[in-house]
Amino acid sequence: MFLKPSSVNIIVLCLFISAGSLLAQSNIEISLKWETPAMMGVEGFMKPGMRFREFCQPVQVNNHWIPEYQRSLSNFPAHASSKLLNPVVEPLSQEELQTLNGYDELPENFEVYTNTGLERGKNIQFVRVVPIRRQKGKGPEKLVSGTLIFSNPLPPVQKKSARAFAGSSVLKQGNWYRIGITSDGIYKLDYRFFKNTLGVDPSQINPQNIRVFGNGGGLLPFLNSAVRPDDLVENAIRVDGESDGTFDSTDFVWFFGQSPHVWVPSAGCIPLSHRLHYFSDTSYYFINFDTGPGKRMNRTPYNDISTSVTINKFDEFQYYENEAVNILLSGRRWFGEKFENIPEYTFDFNFPNISTNDSATVKAVVMARSKPQSSFTLSCQNATREIKPPIIDPGIYYSAYGRIDSGCVRLLPGQQKLTVKLAFNKNPLFASALGYLDYLEVHAIRQLRMFGNYVQFRSISTVSPGQQGKFLIGDANASTTLIDVTNPLEPFLIEGRFDGNQLFFNADISSVREYVAFTPADNVLKTPVYFGETPNQDLHGSSPVDLIMVVHPLFWEQGLRIKRLHETNDGMRVMMATPQMIYNEFSSGKQDITAIKSLAKLFYDKAAGPDDQPKYLLLFGDASYNNKNRTKNGNTDFIPSYQSEESLAMIFSYVSDDYFGLLDDNESDMLSSPIDIGIGRLPVKTAEEAKNVTDKIIQYETLKYPENALQSNNCNSTGLA
Repeated sequence: MFLKPSSVNIIVLCLFISAGSLLAQSNIEISLKWETPAMMGVEGFMKPGMRFREFCQPVQVNNHWIPEYQRSLSNFPAHASSKLLNPVVEPLSQEELQTLNGYDELPENFEVYTNTGLERGKNIQFVRVVPIRRQKGKGPEKLVSGTLIFSNPLPPVQKKSARAFAGSSVLKQGNWYRIGITSDGIYKLDYRFFKNTLGVDPSQINPQNIRVFGNGGGLLPFLNSAVRPDDLVENAIRVDGESDGTFDSTDFVWFFGQSPHVWVPSAGCIPLSHRLHYFSDTSYYFINFDTGPGKRMNRTPYNDISTSVTINKFDEFQYYENEAVNILLSGRRWFGEKFENIPEYTFDFNFPNISTNDSATVKAVVMARSKPQSSFTLSCQNATREIKPPIIDPGIYYSAYGRIDSGCVRLLPGQQKLTVKLAFNKNPLFASALGYLDYLEVHAIRQLRMFGNYVQFRSISTVSPGQQGKFLIGDANASTTLIDVTNPLEPFLIEGRFDGNQLFFNADISSVREYVAFTPADNVLKTPVYFGETPNQDLHGSSPVDLIMVVHPLFWEQGLRIKRLHETNDGMRVMMATPQMIYNEFSSGKQDITAIKSLAKLFYDKAAGPDDQPKYLLLFGDASYNNKNRTKNGNTDFIPSYQSEESLAMIFSYVSDDYFGLLDDNESDMLSSPIDIGIGRLPVKTAEEAKNVTDKIIQYETLKYPENALQSNNCNSTGLA
């Protein structure tokens, strides 16, 4: 439940009264009230740990788990550094000494760390103190009190948004039809698709008004200030036969569609590395034909310029990743093939027109659970490599379930099919040792020739700043179409020249650019999947709100009851949206947690002042580590949550909704940053659960506390059951 504004003010005053009285000073007094060690950890991995009463957080320091003093000071002048003076210490008791893993590697002095951040646009100072030390000639000591001195003041941070949001969404008006794709390619929307799939009469459509909107593939960036599309972006498309203004039976639309999974630059043995989308295996696009003329691909004339290099080969990248199992049922990393009863797996990769004179590279990322060490053997043709993940320590409660390692092999390919073998070499001294494959990546060089009327290509090795290159495409014909898809939202046509069956064009090679050459044919032009009409909506045009409610459709009726409750009882400005409505405007229809954060940031950034900034976010529906329904069991991922990158160490793997509240520009997914909005979740899984919890909330708000409820800890004495 949400506290009324008056209650919130009282609580904030209590929490920060000590800091508020020190705004003009650059030091604070700290006092640690140590308590008897208690069992700490997670179920199955409990051990005694030291503790004190306030601002206490257990952390790992070298080889020890000890408590750390952590504190945040709101509206405190920002400083770059701090130190501890006048420490009062006590020796550790015998019981406290027994919680340590020996005395080695304890810090010689009390270590102090400081950093600054923003909380709702205002400075906030963070301070951390490791309150255990062992000086030379002495036993371990604990800090009882001291003075923190702050130095090197920093200028106040001015809150400003690096992002500009649209005043309204394109979905505000018109008729919209959502389609989905799963791989890169050229997609076709013909007369039959509009008539039979969308259920519209093509004769009533002016093809010049056909428009395709979508933001391509890839996960939205965690960093708030990183560039990303806002709302739906119109894509440049091609409509064959549109010039007469009528949609005839032979007319069709084609556009370049991008997979949700993308390749990004890498410093490893392979220059690009694939990045799976954590939340979706489908990219979505939206079709409209009643809001005005559409955007079309520009055509670049033949560039008759001197070139420094001729390019007739290109870099091809393929991957294999089977997201079959999440080891801890926590975190966002999944694994595939299990090496236990089956010691070896084989994987085939096909590279048509492969260059046998250029080396190919295979990379494997694996995980092993073993002590002593077990290993993997990666092989392709005659190239082999042993991969040795570090050992685990099953006797330590915070040890990871397994350890990850990677390795690469390089070879001259003898044929277009590359067979990759991965074998697990189980150490016989650890009977329960096992391994998993995370993923495989393969990089090979192909001859730049058409294959099946289609080739998508880029050349990395020939990049040369300020230079021009001549690209030669073999096995082309007069119908071959060439487009630059470096910006997948705004591809453009390229005019080339022919020399026999070779199509050539000149282009700048200062950076890596991506191209597609294709010959229109049924086996080349793909058909997207239709996902239905999208009703009009306009989250971008919403007025300021106090409470944002993200409500799964299954719980919509109960969400309306909560909305009316807060509007009536608390005078709040409340808006409700389904997850899909948010995805439509902020992540091009794909499930993505950052879309929900982007909605909160839109209200946060557009607010005229603090009073107009949103104060609360309510997520109405359960979450799950299983964001893509990968398992056969029922899933409860109604509204997704932030899952940690760590997925093997139980005490470091976590789920959190705090991510949705990190709204300042410099914030990303570092959950140690202060959140800028109050966040709550009703983790209901069924309509019945939603009704029950809503009934309780309304009853609680309606009955209120008896006047004497706050005077006693005995609920029965107040007359409440």
